[in-house]
Amino acid sequence: MGATVQERLTELEVKLAYQEQTIEDLNQALVTQEMALQKLERVCAELVRRVDSMRAAGEAGASPSAEDERPPHY
Repeated sequence: MGATVQERLTELEVKLAYQEQTIEDLNQALVTQEMALQKLERVCAELVRRVDSMRAAGEAGASPSAEDERPPHY
């Protein structure tokens, strides 16, 4: 008539094994993405620090920026 109890149990065990592997693969992808995100956050923070430092140097009169200088035709 249909699948025996043993066949159904075996089928469920196979499905469970695939699901466990999928969960492990997804977990590894999540760990990899988290590490990449942390690296990007560090880089972004460093860039913000550099921009702030350049702004502070500009405000302290270090050197005029290209926006502040007159074009050569004036």
